[in-house]
Amino acid sequence: MKFPTFHLLSGVAILLLTTVLTTACSTSDAPADAETLLQTVPANTAKVILINITDLINHNGGKVDATQIKDGENIRKSLAKQYPALDVTSLFDGESGIRFTAAVNFTDNAADYLTFLVEDGEQFRNYITAKAGTQWTKTGKLYTTHSMAQLGNQVWYSNSLDPDKVTEYAGLTKARSFLSNDYSKKLTECDHDAIFYISVAGMLDMSNISFSERTTIRMATSMLFDDLAAIAGYADFKDKEITVVGDMINTKGEIAGCNLKLGKLDIKQIAALNGNANYLIALSLPHELIDQILKSAESFGGTMPSLYKNILTPIDGTIAFATSTRLDRPSTDAAFTASIATQGNQASLMEFLYSVNLKPVSDGNLLKINSGNYGDGAFKIADAAKDLEGASFGLVMHSDDSNTVITILKHEGGLRIKGSCHTDNPIIDAFPMLLGHK
Repeated sequence: MKFPTFHLLSGVAILLLTTVLTTACSTSDAPADAETLLQTVPANTAKVILINITDLINHNGGKVDATQIKDGENIRKSLAKQYPALDVTSLFDGESGIRFTAAVNFTDNAADYLTFLVEDGEQFRNYITAKAGTQWTKTGKLYTTHSMAQLGNQVWYSNSLDPDKVTEYAGLTKARSFLSNDYSKKLTECDHDAIFYISVAGMLDMSNISFSERTTIRMATSMLFDDLAAIAGYADFKDKEITVVGDMINTKGEIAGCNLKLGKLDIKQIAALNGNANYLIALSLPHELIDQILKSAESFGGTMPSLYKNILTPIDGTIAFATSTRLDRPSTDAAFTASIATQGNQASLMEFLYSVNLKPVSDGNLLKINSGNYGDGAFKIADAAKDLEGASFGLVMHSDDSNTVITILKHEGGLRIKGSCHTDNPIIDAFPMLLGHK
């Protein structure tokens, strides 16, 4: 019984893209195939993610043998669960001809592409036709369906497939491809589970914001960073924990210097909130950073209203807020605790807090706010505070089946964003939702 091409290709895409979060590099053909694939990615791509397929399969209990997957029961069960009509057995037996080495996901002119290699183009086409009933159209050496293109031993998959663009990608020289980007070496080194590069200019051009707004953002980033070009980094997976790290990168593929006068969170102040919580948010706002913000506002031809100046001026240090209320389940009797580090006269800040129905209490250089009993959350605030060591911003969240920590910190003179998530559920089962398929 044939089934829609969407289900077949979605299943294959999940098998390939799962590696974005769950692979680990090893000695395989992936680096060489990765370089081949990256030469077919435009140099000005908005986003590129290098994926190591071999280690995805190995990491999940399978073993790659050319175009075959042996064992891998967890992968089989997940694909069968999400796509009951998908012929997992034939896929694992190598009938598709897919090379389970590397794949690349990239975005060009708002079109998202997944590209990978096959051992034999004709074998792959016959497999798609047999399993999905899809017919191929031949134009020169290029074969296409409504969402796939195959040229030689390479395949492109996209819901916005443009055959002319695929022909263009296939003919790119190294100088016009992503391999001309200095950061491409990081992708082919494959020393993390997945490595990504997100162009700031590319994402801005794809956004729906106006030209004047994009110009303002570019001006602001040029003031905050030295030669900012992209956000780049990696993702790793161990057991049921995902870790993602992203750095601000310059046009040379190196850390872009950050000019923000960031401070570090006061971990003792945060831990002193005590009790248990489901959400913890903390931000370091040293007086030097506030002065920088106020001066930056003036550089754009305006001044910050005196009301906001009066609120910000007393702050000098960490602002911490914790609540046991589930933010995904709003409650009318929200309970929270907070503290704000200050300098000098606290009167203007206290006046503002009272105006929004909060009742701060002065305790030395701290303003403390407590709305009531907040101690029935999932994690101890004092323990969660340790995860924010060295950061300028931190967020700890708990949901029914996961705990997430996000931090922003200075790193090698630049700005780094780190995120980790521990989940109780098998990560592989979540990929259809992450890919927009349900």
